[in-house]
Amino acid sequence: SLSVPTRQLAMDVGAGSGVIACELARHFDRAIAVEQDERWCRFMRHRFRQDGLPVDVVHGDALRLPASVANVDLAVVNGVLEWVATGQTAQAQTGSPRQVQLAFLRAIRSVLRPGGRIGIAIENRLHFEYFRGAVPHDELPYVAVMPRWLADVVTRRKRGTSYRTWIYSARGYRRLLHDAGFVNVE
Repeated sequence: SLSVPTRQLAMDVGAGSGVIACELARHFDRAIAVEQDERWCRFMRHRFRQDGLPVDVVHGDALRLPASVANVDLAVVNGVLEWVATGQTAQAQTGSPRQVQLAFLRAIRSVLRPGGRIGIAIENRLHFEYFRGAVPHDELPYVAVMPRWLADVVTRRKRGTSYRTWIYSARGYRRLLHDAGFVNVE
């Protein structure tokens, strides 16, 4: 439903089984599915070959896209942004989760054609249920709504790892996207 400059190329980042990439391929001339898990990549290659869909599968992540990925009309990031700071790359493990998320978003912005769009689907940090102890991911209850420093202290104490699956409020996402260089954020 987002307006895009052309319908030539769409990219699904963190494609998993390829459900979104499959639909993008039906509405664009070509689609790219970016996935860091090699098993999902093998599955998608087989699936897209069987379905006869024009989807290129890229084994990797948005922090290290191949030079051949360029002029993307639409990049879809569904349920991925909060996980990028937990990745296995050295870049994902250094810096704050926000710094890694900014690098991720900038990498995507760098491959968009002028007027290209990014569509992000992700939880809202201020969801009512999180204040009642519900958890958006695998973290501890209430951590999502705590100040970041406290969430990190609690997570380190209880689990021995840092808190890195940061989500934001709508205002926080607008600020994050603006800081990554996006304009006209909706």
